[in-house]
Amino acid sequence: PRGRPPKPSGPKPAAGAAPPKPSGPKPPRDLPAGPVQYRQENPKKPDSKSWHRYENYKLAKTAAEFFERGGTAPDLKYDYARGFVTGPPSLRNWCEGKGK
Repeated sequence: PRGRPPKPSGPKPAAGAAPPKPSGPKPPRDLPAGPVQYRQENPKKPDSKSWHRYENYKLAKTAAEFFERGGTAPDLKYDYARGFVTGPPSLRNWCEGKGK
């Protein structure tokens, strides 16, 4: 019909449901498995792009989920170097060894 945009397809989110996680870049294939824990108080400059990304990825329980929530490899390396995230020794090795 003329003048009316098509309706979006797919299921509607339930009322009161959590918003969908941002779809970030694919995690690197060599990313270590294991749990990560982020500092919950956001240390980034308020209202900056990195602050908004941190708000999304600080709830991640694994490095892979960190990427699913919109984090980037530079974010992970920066946060690890400053103690904002902790994880297994393999995470340290990955953060310190990538890009050097």
